[in-house]
Amino acid sequence: MAKQIVFISNISYVTNNKSQLYVLNRSSGMPIANATVQTWQQNYNYNSRSYVDLKKEKYTTDKNGFVQLVNKMKIIIPSCIK
Repeated sequence: MAKQIVFISNISYVTNNKSQLYVLNRSSGMPIANATVQTWQQNYNYNSRSYVDLKKEKYTTDKNGFVQLVNKMKIIIPSCIK
C-alpha cells in the first residue's frame, strides 16, 4: 500500500534550485504577498522503518511572492497559508 499527499488549492509555487521559491495564484499567475511558507524535511527512521516529517523553518513571502530559503533540503514540502 502506498500513500500520496494531495493538495487542492488556488496556490502554486515555482522553485529553481530548492532555495528560492515564488508563491503564485494558480489561476491568475500573480504573486501572493505575505504568504506563510512552512518547510518540512522528510527523514528515514531506521528503528521504525518509516519516514518521519520534521517541521523546519517558516518564512513569509515578499510583495513579489518571493522567499529565499536558508537551508537547502533534500525534500521540501511547501505549505502556503494566506
